[in-house]
Amino acid sequence: MAATLPVAFIALHPLPERTDFTPNITISGELRHDLATLDDIADGSIRRLGETSERATLARRTEVGTAKAPGLTQLVNIRHLMDGVERDLIQCQVYLSMHDAEDSRRRAVVQVAVTAAASQVASRIGES
Repeated sequence: MAATLPVAFIALHPLPERTDFTPNITISGELRHDLATLDDIADGSIRRLGETSERATLARRTEVGTAKAPGLTQLVNIRHLMDGVERDLIQCQVYLSMHDAEDSRRRAVVQVAVTAAASQVASRIGES
């Protein structure tokens, strides 16, 4: 069972050029008392995105972290209908799990998601 917390932080990127989608970062979290794996939690995220979009598909998933502090990253391709126009988006999600030091059945799971139009991501690859 999970107690979902509202989004704790949202950042919007003010792009100088005219675009139809504002890239954003969201950070949220939940306290969990269940045995769901990070894969299960991430699958649920893709399922929920698919329920509110035309399509959401997993492009890549990678386990990160350690046994004591596991994490997971995934890229999700999203086709979303906005103002009657279908847009292709990419969302990079990071999940971090931290167990309670006194009760290993309790844990906090933090999700960070970066969302941008596919064209915005493609135009920025290599910029750093």
